[in-house]
Amino acid sequence: MDDHAIDQAVKVRLEQVGLPDTGHLLPSSLSGGMRKRVSLARAIVLEPEVLLFDEPNSGLDPITSDEIDALIARMKVELGITFIVISHDIVGAFAIADKIAMLYNGNLVAEGPPDQILQSEVPIVRRFLARNLDLPELKGEA
Repeated sequence: MDDHAIDQAVKVRLEQVGLPDTGHLLPSSLSGGMRKRVSLARAIVLEPEVLLFDEPNSGLDPITSDEIDALIARMKVELGITFIVISHDIVGAFAIADKIAMLYNGNLVAEGPPDQILQSEVPIVRRFLARNLDLPELKGEA
């Protein structure tokens, strides 16, 4: 790509992630949430088929985490990219996932759509959900 094409691609991707007119800013002047958005823009500029996120909400406050989750959900639909998200943010994972897989001690213990995971009869899954989603109906069974 020539310099003009690169500049245009960067501009388009920064606009897509909600950061228009920020391409001139230094990383040190960006907030944590802005840095996450820039990271997403950098990843999608190459138009990948699959994108892997490793703890995309780490270090963010709950409000900014919700904003990043909403951005991931929107980008998934707009771009048609498969997003794989590794996360301990269970609320966020349930908000953005089409499918969830839960590992425990290196083993796959649950896999399926979020609704199916919520109905799981696997004891460790139920304990995990009860603690992390604060679901009273599961706590009595944990």
